[in-house]
Amino acid sequence: MKSKSSQSAEPVWQKVFAPILAVLSFVFGALAVFRVWLYHIGVLPSESSGSFVVSIGNIQAGGTGKTPVTAFFASRWRQRLRIGIVSRGYGRKTKGSLRVIPQVADAASLYGDEPTWLAQTLKDVPVQVGERRVSAAQDLISTEGVKLILLDDGFQHLALRRSFDFVLVDASAASWHWRLLPWGRLREPARGLSRADAILITKTEGVSEPNLSELERQLRRWAGPKIPLVRFCQHLSFEARPEEVLLVAAGLANPNAFFSMVEADGSKPRIADRIAFKDHHVYIQADASRLAARAVQLGASRVLITEKDAVKLQPLWRDDFKVELAIARLEVRPARESDGVQLERIDEIILGQVRGKVGARNQLPHRDLTH
Repeated sequence: MKSKSSQSAEPVWQKVFAPILAVLSFVFGALAVFRVWLYHIGVLPSESSGSFVVSIGNIQAGGTGKTPVTAFFASRWRQRLRIGIVSRGYGRKTKGSLRVIPQVADAASLYGDEPTWLAQTLKDVPVQVGERRVSAAQDLISTEGVKLILLDDGFQHLALRRSFDFVLVDASAASWHWRLLPWGRLREPARGLSRADAILITKTEGVSEPNLSELERQLRRWAGPKIPLVRFCQHLSFEARPEEVLLVAAGLANPNAFFSMVEADGSKPRIADRIAFKDHHVYIQADASRLAARAVQLGASRVLITEKDAVKLQPLWRDDFKVELAIARLEVRPARESDGVQLERIDEIILGQVRGKVGARNQLPHRDLTH
């Protein structure tokens, strides 16, 4: 558990070891390109699941909003055809392909926090986890008869052939994030964006229009001039109480983004403290007890957490704690009317192709959907 620190500032250790990290980043990038090439020429197999697969991934490590965007598209499409979600299930203690049953005890430990949250939120959408995503997808098809699979965090998972690639880019990311791992946050060279069918620019709220326009120009240089770019913003909602004192806690890739959104809420809560845990933190009873004790010490009436943290922390919150646990809901949506229009066109193309409609193919200006 640690206090809030700047996510935009480059870590001191990266500056100190910059020459070594630059060499390691070059090697990492070369290996990433070589891996993609092996899939491209067929040395490494890319298997079909037998269903239309829409990948929602990123090129920056952590914090771009893949899981909320996955929930957005699942909610958007679930009334129009039978869909399912496939995820690796990061941080789970189990192995193999498993259906997520969020009601069971210790579900987050069995399936991972993000798949558990997705299954809780989208009760009529089946969620399957598996380190081998091909098997997980095939299990979902055979048991549920899904026609479209949303592949959470799938851009680099080339073993499963996909029909459409959404790639998320964090508009608020610092410039050093655009260097390759381990010197920066890129999971592969930026020109890998040329494999995307559409780029979703997330976390645009609070980013100036000149900076967004420059980012879009750079993305088109990497991905191609006709790549569809759709801006997304995010909105935080929770039961606000005027002039309330809160202790805010989060175990996210970028907890400061969550803290800033709470601070910007119209109810103007007073933040007594901000507690950051590592992403996918496995909460234990001692964590819950320490958070409750810290809140009481600071005079906070509630501890505010994210939905992702709630699937792990809420079962540990005891009735004898002298402070309430509150959950903030994060929602994403198109930032502008024009972005909504672009999404409707993409909806028509994807859903039309799933249903086998003539004329649904090749309507995107960027590329053929069958790549």
